[in-house]
Amino acid sequence: MKKTITKLSVYLRSLSTLNQNIKLLFTSTALNSLSHGIFLVVFNLYILDMGISPDTLGLILSAGPYAQALGSIPIGFLMEIIGFKKIFLIIYIAAGLARIFQVITPVVPLIIIAAFTGGLALAGDFVVRLPFLAANSDEENHNMVYSLSSILLVICAAGGSLLGGYIPNVFVNLFSVDIVGAYRFTLLIAGFLALASVLPIIKIKDLPISHN
Repeated sequence: MKKTITKLSVYLRSLSTLNQNIKLLFTSTALNSLSHGIFLVVFNLYILDMGISPDTLGLILSAGPYAQALGSIPIGFLMEIIGFKKIFLIIYIAAGLARIFQVITPVVPLIIIAAFTGGLALAGDFVVRLPFLAANSDEENHNMVYSLSSILLVICAAGGSLLGGYIPNVFVNLFSVDIVGAYRFTLLIAGFLALASVLPIIKIKDLPISHN
């Protein structure tokens, strides 16, 4: 028991010494993951209630994974060229705009293009995150920082999913909108949350990319 308490205290002390860049990225991560969680729950319901068929929904949902597969390597090269800060700005702006655009247009091909763009942003976040965390932490803290990043992603996405189940009902009950409108407003909130994740990134002090 004492060993566990000691390890926990060491861990908490390590958290307090995290690089400011990491704290800023974690803030962006929290906002974007919250947005992603809301979107995962509500988007499918929104599309189906819009009258779009389930097979078309499958086509829309497949765009993201294809983008992740195709975009990972090019995004890695782009990171090497323009640096961490600029690539994160591109990633989070793209994520926010992609989610918003999937809501404001009823045109299926445009929704698919937006979903593809969102998949590229998701791939970019995955590719860039670990090198950034490594560059901004000491080697002995890498495992802790990686673990904390993963935990934050999961917890915030789960919280977003939970909120996604409640927010539409709030719009229906308080503002007397129909369910499609409630879904739309909820998804727009998710999109603007993703855009808000850009703000902490603006404060990041960029570092040169390591080529070791």
